[in-house]
Amino acid sequence: MKLDSLLWVARRRDGSEIAEFDATGDHGWAEVTGDISEVFLIDTTTGDPRVMLSVPVGVQPEFFRRRAIMLTEYGTAHSSATCIGWPGAYLWIYEDGSVRLTADRE
Repeated sequence: MKLDSLLWVARRRDGSEIAEFDATGDHGWAEVTGDISEVFLIDTTTGDPRVMLSVPVGVQPEFFRRRAIMLTEYGTAHSSATCIGWPGAYLWIYEDGSVRLTADRE
């Protein structure tokens, strides 16, 4: 199974953090609770932050991925798009590094 190219870390306004993968194991986005101030998307290849998104006070951010598997005569190809945002502002990050800002989740 292919590892996603970006992993999330959510920071609360009190300074505490929860990461998709950390010393305590793996976490689902449903575990991200509390007053979130920032979300970082970390490049799995380099370990460096690729995206940092400041979250407005009172907003609960959403996170999801869209994955695709293409079947060809040569085998399969996998791709994914990562999305972080909230109603009215969604930032899509694609594996090639391109980004798209949309008002909805589509």
